[in-house]
Amino acid sequence: MDAIRSMKRLVVAATAALWLAGCGGGAETVELPAGPATGGQVGAYQGPAAESADVLAFQTSLWTNLRSEQRCGACHGAGGQAPTFANNDDVNAAYSVALPLVNLADPEESRLVVKVGGGHNCWETSDAFCAEQIQNWIADWAGGETGEKQVVQLEAPTAREPGASRILLADDAGHRELFRTELYEPLLTTYCADCHSEDGSQPQSPFFASGDLDTAFADVRSKLNLDATAESRLVVRLGSEFHSCWSNCSQNAQEMLAAIDRIAAAVEPTAVDPALETSLALRFAEDGIVASSGGRVEDSVIALYQFRTGEGSTAFDSSGVAPALHLTLTG
Repeated sequence: MDAIRSMKRLVVAATAALWLAGCGGGAETVELPAGPATGGQVGAYQGPAAESADVLAFQTSLWTNLRSEQRCGACHGAGGQAPTFANNDDVNAAYSVALPLVNLADPEESRLVVKVGGGHNCWETSDAFCAEQIQNWIADWAGGETGEKQVVQLEAPTAREPGASRILLADDAGHRELFRTELYEPLLTTYCADCHSEDGSQPQSPFFASGDLDTAFADVRSKLNLDATAESRLVVRLGSEFHSCWSNCSQNAQEMLAAIDRIAAAVEPTAVDPALETSLALRFAEDGIVASSGGRVEDSVIALYQFRTGEGSTAFDSSGVAPALHLTLTG
């Protein structure tokens, strides 16, 4: 990355030189002091060299990323307010101040991470993103650049004995009638039929608001979780994803939840047939785990989107390469 930045400076310098040559005559060229580089970084460091390998690791991983005035340097630089961990005059002094503020064994617990994550002067629109960036830089300082990051570490979940569960049975006329009176007619055909019906103005599956009750019943069963009703897809789409609410999304989600709660209360749990041989089980929502990989090599990555903030309309570039290429999400 230093080579890339150096190449950018050479290109700019060469372009400027050609432009000045084309002007002809005029005052002599005066060399300007180093100014902020792309991404808000300050000019080249002119202070004492790092006194140890650990100071150098601090310098390259954390200090370089925090010392600009657009980040922490404006307040925590030389002569600024304590702690002066962004001291741009002496990286060794900055290192001494930073040591008590970091936890190299558990970067997430570092004071710097907790402080920024709690809302203290994040340079982006997401406190969580800024905290994660600092956490990653501290981790780089602690572990050095190995060329491989993002290894998924898994913990084995506790397997459960399979038990009784509530579900709308496809061939149960009573369950179908319960769906019709509690959910289908009061809510689905009233508010969802424009899209989730074959005859709607913008038809799209699943057709749980179909004009045919049997079709609607077949399509809705997988969208309901009668053991954990708040996790039902119909509720989540309204409450968390703000999908086609008919008035107030939070209130609409509660209406949907109340209807599903009434269905769940009227459905008897279906027990596992004791004659069957069963194995231990996991539940997707509570026990599911992400598949593991051996880790992803990130050397020379110039943009990285991890979607960890979980909210908002910005996908932050966490590669650390300036300028950051954040994405704005629409729709």
